[in-house]
Amino acid sequence: MFKLAFTIAFLFLLWLQSLFTQTEHVIRGDVHVFRYNGVAWFFLALIALVLVAFAEVARRLLKDRGLALICLLMIPLMGLTSLQLLYERVEVSAELLVRRREPPHTQFNVDLPWKEIQAATKVEHEKPGLFAPSFYNVGYEFILRDGQRQELPSNTVLTHAQEEVDRVLAAHGIPMARRKIPIPP
Repeated sequence: MFKLAFTIAFLFLLWLQSLFTQTEHVIRGDVHVFRYNGVAWFFLALIALVLVAFAEVARRLLKDRGLALICLLMIPLMGLTSLQLLYERVEVSAELLVRRREPPHTQFNVDLPWKEIQAATKVEHEKPGLFAPSFYNVGYEFILRDGQRQELPSNTVLTHAQEEVDRVLAAHGIPMARRKIPIPP
């Protein structure tokens, strides 16, 4: 019964979280900043509270300290996901594209002047929806004027920033191809 209640509570929180936009678009002068908003933090805290509540149920009602300890040890694991909420952002200005990722993905941090980009490919990865239809997460691959390739893997914040990135690419006359990657059968 405990496992069923825990699973239902967790799935309910995931469903409820999917109803809200978790990113925000802030304009600072001529810089468009895309990042996670307070809704994502709220649900992270709510999941931690649910874990504490289930740990107490396991300890007091079920008299199972091991299960209570497992529930409590899951809280620091949830904290690892908060790195994404802290670090991940995309900044788009007329001169520069800035992308920051959380550790261990810092190899994808980039400060890329638009004038250095020769061509772009918008990569749309189809993702299965948990409680909704499939959707696309967007990433980009850039070919720079010096011949190097710069990859920006798909994620939620970059997907939210795609319209502004596409607009600036078009304004600079940078050719952009599109590639869709469907869900594997």
